[in-house]
Amino acid sequence: MDALSRKAGAKGPPVPPNLLTLNKNCFAFIQLITLTYTSKHLAAAIIIMSYPTISLDQFLAMQAIAGGNPHKKKGEVNLPFSPHYAEVHKDRSSLPGYGSVGDLLEAFGKHRAVIVGGKTGCGKTTLTPQVCAMIEAHHFEKRKAERQAKKAGGMDVDEEDEEVPQVIVVEPRQYAARKCADRFAEEMDLELGKGVGLHMRRTRKLTESGPDRSKILVMTDGMLRNYLKKQPNLPGVACVIFDEVHERGVNSDLAIGQIMQVMKRREDLRIILMTATGEFDKFASHLAKFDPIKVELAGQERVVHTIWPTRKIQSWEDGACSVVDMLLSDPSVWPDGNILVFCPGAAEIDRLYDGMREVLKRYPDQAKRFDVLRLFRGHQTHEEMEADLQTKYDRVVIDGKTVKVPRRWIALATNIAETSITFPRLTYVIDSGLTKRSSFNAVRGAQEFLTCHATVSELDQRRGRAGRTEDGYYFPMFDEETYDKADAHARPPVRRVDYAEVLHSMMAGGSGAADIVDFDWISAPYHEQVERAIHLLRAIGFMRDDSHVLTADGVLAAEFGLKPRHAKLLLSARSTSMVDEVIKLVAILDLGGTILECKTAEVELYMHESGDHLTLLNVFNAWIRARRQGNDNAFCRKTSLVWAQCLLAYQRYLELIQVWEEHVGPVVPLAVVASARDSYSADMLRILTLGLSVNLACRTAPPRPNEGVLGGIYASLPETNEKLSSSASLRLPRRTTFVSTVAQYVLYDELRYFPAKRRTEMTLVTVIGHDQIRLLDPSFRDEPTYGPPQIIGAPVVQAPTTLTPDVEAKLAALKAKMAPAGKRHVQAGLKSRAYDDKKEEEARVKKQRTQGEPSGSGSGVRFYELEPDWIFASRTGS
Repeated sequence: MDALSRKAGAKGPPVPPNLLTLNKNCFAFIQLITLTYTSKHLAAAIIIMSYPTISLDQFLAMQAIAGGNPHKKKGEVNLPFSPHYAEVHKDRSSLPGYGSVGDLLEAFGKHRAVIVGGKTGCGKTTLTPQVCAMIEAHHFEKRKAERQAKKAGGMDVDEEDEEVPQVIVVEPRQYAARKCADRFAEEMDLELGKGVGLHMRRTRKLTESGPDRSKILVMTDGMLRNYLKKQPNLPGVACVIFDEVHERGVNSDLAIGQIMQVMKRREDLRIILMTATGEFDKFASHLAKFDPIKVELAGQERVVHTIWPTRKIQSWEDGACSVVDMLLSDPSVWPDGNILVFCPGAAEIDRLYDGMREVLKRYPDQAKRFDVLRLFRGHQTHEEMEADLQTKYDRVVIDGKTVKVPRRWIALATNIAETSITFPRLTYVIDSGLTKRSSFNAVRGAQEFLTCHATVSELDQRRGRAGRTEDGYYFPMFDEETYDKADAHARPPVRRVDYAEVLHSMMAGGSGAADIVDFDWISAPYHEQVERAIHLLRAIGFMRDDSHVLTADGVLAAEFGLKPRHAKLLLSARSTSMVDEVIKLVAILDLGGTILECKTAEVELYMHESGDHLTLLNVFNAWIRARRQGNDNAFCRKTSLVWAQCLLAYQRYLELIQVWEEHVGPVVPLAVVASARDSYSADMLRILTLGLSVNLACRTAPPRPNEGVLGGIYASLPETNEKLSSSASLRLPRRTTFVSTVAQYVLYDELRYFPAKRRTEMTLVTVIGHDQIRLLDPSFRDEPTYGPPQIIGAPVVQAPTTLTPDVEAKLAALKAKMAPAGKRHVQAGLKSRAYDDKKEEEARVKKQRTQGEPSGSGSGVRFYELEPDWIFASRTGS
């Protein structure tokens, strides 16, 4: 057996011989194939199953006998495994889910839909796709042998299916996709791009045909949707695997629905959903027509000790500092290891950072070996985060010998640390139990930002970060009763977003009027979201008034992958010389305008008198100049720009230029257009007015004495579009805006509602004057008027106030199904639709009402009821 475990004449480590022992009961039918080798090779018999129900490494080892790595291309099959393979195999075989591979093989052989569950770290992400790819390769070889036998017998043979079917692995984030593809290539002993492919924004490493065709192709969910536009039937694809489906991303949910539509047309296509937090029943119900089966992989064997607080913690920040103090005070009791603290947001991280520094000052000897890290979106890239988390060593002299001692770190992170990021030597997890969520209110037309309790699935994810390689410790800053009362899962993101972008993308992909309402969502959006999205697309000219079909501008706008309003702004520059500048501005807006951390005196040097949009553009242009000179980091430190966000905005700018040149025409930099320099401000304000015409607001009253520039109340103009107007009183953001004059009319990027303050603020505000207003209504008069003005007629594109009859009927049917939710719910607009988890939602509200005051920061975080009544927000103080 040892002789067979290594290929004759091959160098490198043998495949572990114990894996070559076959169990005769693990497959239903076998076929004996004799392989004849040259004098340098052994004559061996290999058992190949016709029904795949054996373990992964048995299958791998059997093919290894036949001549090398089964994933190597034809002509290289006699090459040995690389020396690194044995180490990789050892790591892989130590994964908790490794022993469940037989269950996967059996499920894949009998079902078109499989739901794979397993705790974080069990190995499902890397094991499942490789098993599936091997099964598809086996069936391909079997079909090929049958065709050749028929052809040798003189029978007519169809020559299709000449390449190994492909397995697509869908990841929700770019960083996760890149890591996943790299790991596949490493475990399969292949070069990325040959045998294993990666396709996502800004990266395309794959081989579409030939002997190097990518057997496993990793892509993001957004890229899969683009792929479906070009290849609606997914030719050559045998299986689509969705990872991290418990996150319920909008693109992921939408792509699952689209794949189910393809499965109705292709009976040979399969789907696999992988989840770490359960929800098996919900996914199984959604896939019921394809007879799904559930497979649970074995979880980690390490023990994670949960240490509940003995009394109610009034301030979780103080509690977290106390835990770290305890861990450092008695090193003989608490083993060495790194510490991860889950915080609600960036502001809490900044406060806790100072607190941790104070704790470390009490232990100067240990503090020399500690780093305090801050991890949150926008602050660093994923690569920079993982580089900071890698184990570093100090050289210390012990007993006259110099030895390397690993440094330790305390990582303060938001919920970004629940997935994707790898934490080496993580022993301790401290959990605030809180998280921040944003939710789009379709009636207010505003994003709502809430601090709320994390769900059970999120808390379990956080707990699971410890104990990967050794026993871990979990310190919740809340009691067991709070955990028991927490919701099982968060509301699906598709019910928390502005649906206009989703609908626009669906229609560009070929969805008709029926799909607008009847699309096969796992959790369907609310009626109000759909209705508002239709009105917005019509108001900006992207959807025809008489049908649910995109206009020419709507089709073109979908190519950019932007929010509809930003796409409208971009297309408003089409006939001007400002295209390059507008593309830069849209790239900034696409990131939420987050390139600037705070207002500083240095930034005000670049301030434009009109307000935020052109100020951010000025600063970004200065950063680009600094980058070309090689001092962009120094410029960011000087001006409080966020370097990581500036880099993302710059990359997005380059992408948009490429799309523009492909679909519209060449982009001429403003520096080349000398005639445009003098009219820069007027031209940019004109483009902003036309592009953001549905985001126009008017001051409701003249400024009062001592009110200041940022005081006063604004209102959306109902005449612009009655269906899209917000009835809320709008205010300027006090801390972030660069508006310096009292303005009667302003444009804004979006609205944000802060329940704790009961305040709706406009973000990224630009002041416009009478000349810009005349672009929307030539009959505008120069006299200043306040209150709801009668002078604004309509935007450039008139939007109807009613929907077309076919969708009106379907939306009316949905309304008829809803249970009476009370006047308050109807007014709030977020409960006026019947949905599957209505009872669960009501039960959660009841539990939250009786839950009391959870642990918070400062003097406590108070959770209280707002409209709508399922929202609970935070407010510091009594």
